[in-house]
Order: sequence, then C-alpha cells, then structure tokens
Amino acid sequence: MKRNEHIFQFTGKEIAKAAQAEFDYHVERIVYWKGEQDKAIALAKASGISVTESQHTGGKSVQVTVDPTVTLRLNECASKITTHQNAADKLQIEASSYNSGVNYKRVYDLHPEDVIYFRLAGGPRIS
Repeated sequence: MKRNEHIFQFTGKEIAKAAQAEFDYHVERIVYWKGEQDKAIALAKASGISVTESQHTGGKSVQVTVDPTVTLRLNECASKITTHQNAADKLQIEASSYNSGVNYKRVYDLHPEDVIYFRLAGGPRIS
C-alpha cells in the first residue's frame, strides 16, 4: 500500500477552518507559556539564587549559584513560546490564504502529511 501517495480532497474553507483552529490553539499555548515564564521568573527572583561565602586564609570567597530547576524551567518556557509563536504566525497566514477569494471554495488535493499538518482528521497536538 502506498498511503504516502494517497490524495485527499478538502475545500479551501475546510483547510482555512482547520488552520484557524490550529492558530487559535497555538495562541492559547503562547498565553499559557508566558504565564509559566512569569511564574518561573518570580521564583528565580524569590529563591533561585543562593550566595555561599567560604572563609579561607587571607579572606573569603563568594559563590553565587542559580537553582538548576529554575533555569531549566525558564529555558523550557522560552523554547515553548518561540515554538508556538512560529507555528501561530505560519498558520495565521495559511488560514487567511485558504480563506480568501476563490480559494475558499476550491477543492485541494492534499497528501497525508498535509492532512496531518492541518489536523483535518484530528490527532494529538504538541504542548
């Protein structure tokens, strides 16, 4: 079976609706991850930094450390925001394109990867 060669037909309206739904989802995730980032920043400011002083001959030394779990969470938040923002930007353009002029009623031949990309048959999303 050559399922990668199958062609599926969807109207521009159906594709536009699916792309808009995906755009909306990614915008929701951006809001969520920005909230998580704000929480992680507050945590870092409140408790993520520790200062250790060590006495030794001739004085003392100071070591500043950041809680690695806070650093990991901040990096995860930044990465998720970028991922969802990039996807939202692209899907917004695609939704507008398929929803414009004659594209709205036109029937498009889509490959399985396209059906999956627009989630026209459902399926899991990235968080």
